[in-house]
Amino acid sequence: MNINLRRVRSQKVGRAILYASFIKHLLLFIVFIVQGWVEMSVMGAMMLVFVSVSIYFENINKRKLTFFLMFAAIISYWAGSEILLGTQYGYHHVIWPLIVVMVLLDVLDGRPLYLCLLVCVGAVIASTFLPEQGLLIAEHTMMPLFNMLYLVVSCLILIPVMIYFHRSNLFVLNKLREQANTDTLTGLYNRRRMLEDINLQQALCERNNGKFSLILADIDFFKKLNDSYGHGAGDAALESLSKLLKNTVRKTDSVSRWGGEEFLILLSGSDAKEAYKIANTLRELIANQPIKYQDRHLHLTLSFGVANYKIGQTIEQTINNADMALYQAKVQGRNRVVLHRPSITVMPEPTKANEKYFASKKEDVEPV
Repeated sequence: MNINLRRVRSQKVGRAILYASFIKHLLLFIVFIVQGWVEMSVMGAMMLVFVSVSIYFENINKRKLTFFLMFAAIISYWAGSEILLGTQYGYHHVIWPLIVVMVLLDVLDGRPLYLCLLVCVGAVIASTFLPEQGLLIAEHTMMPLFNMLYLVVSCLILIPVMIYFHRSNLFVLNKLREQANTDTLTGLYNRRRMLEDINLQQALCERNNGKFSLILADIDFFKKLNDSYGHGAGDAALESLSKLLKNTVRKTDSVSRWGGEEFLILLSGSDAKEAYKIANTLRELIANQPIKYQDRHLHLTLSFGVANYKIGQTIEQTINNADMALYQAKVQGRNRVVLHRPSITVMPEPTKANEKYFASKKEDVEPV
C-alpha cells in the first residue's frame, strides 16, 4: 500500500515536471524564433516534440520509456546548446535537478541508474572545461539572462521536489508506524503498542502516585460462532465489537486486540470501582446490541476481568490479575464482570461444576 502510494505521488511529480518543461521550451522556442537563431529554433522544436511524446508515454504509464526519452533529450539539448551558445547560455544548471529527480522518482535502479548518473556528472564536469562563448553566438545581451533563468529554474525544480518527497517520506513513515502499532483486522492497538501505553502509565503512576486499571475481555463461545457461521462471522464480530469498545471508552483510554478473541482495555486514572462500572456498562451494551452479519443478527456476550494496578506491582502481575478475574467470570457462567481481589491468587481447578468450562476454554481462546 505504502509503496503504491509513493509510486502514485512520484508519477504526479513526474507529470508536473514534464508539463512545466513543455511550457518552458515553448517559451524558449518563441524567443529563438524572434531572435532569428535558426539552429536553436530547430533544437527547441525537437525538444518540444520529445517532451510531447514523453507526456504521452507518461500518461499511458510507460515510465521508463518516458524517462529515457527525456534524459536523451536533455543531454542532447545540453550538448547542442553548449556547442552553439557556449556555457554562457547556462543550460548545464539543469543537470543538477535532473540528478536529484532521477534518484527520487524511483524510475530506474541498478546499472541503468548508475549509468545515467555517470553521464550527468560527466556533463557537469565537461561544462567547466567548455568555452564560455559558442560557435553560433559569441556574445549577446540575453546570455546572462538565460544563465540566470536556468539557475532559477533549477532551484524552482529542486526545492519543491525535495520538500515534496521529504513530506511524502514522512507520510509513509507515519503509515508504517501506524501499521506496526495496530491490528490489521480490527484497527485496534496491537499487543506491542498496548504494552508501551501500559508501561507509560506505570511510570506516571510511580512518579505521581496515580492509578490505572486494566480490563481483559473475552468473547463467549467464539469457536462455536466460527463453527456455526464460518470465519467471516468471527471476523465481523471482532470488527463490530472493536468499534463499539473504541467508541464507548474515553479518549484517554486505550483498547487493544490482545490475542484471538481477547481485548485488553487500559483505563488511565481509574480505580477498581470505576473500572468495574465501565466494564459492566460495556458488557450490558454488547449483550443488548446484536451484530448484523449477512441476513442474521448475532447475539454475543463478553466476559470481563478487571484488575487495578498497585504501585510496586509489575505489569505482568496486573495483567495476570485481570486474566485470573476473567477466568472467574467464565467459571461463574460467562457474560459477567469479575473484579480481581487478593483472594483470587490462582486459577480455579477443574471440578465437576466447571469441568465443561475448562474443556471449552481452549476453544474460546483459539485464534481466528
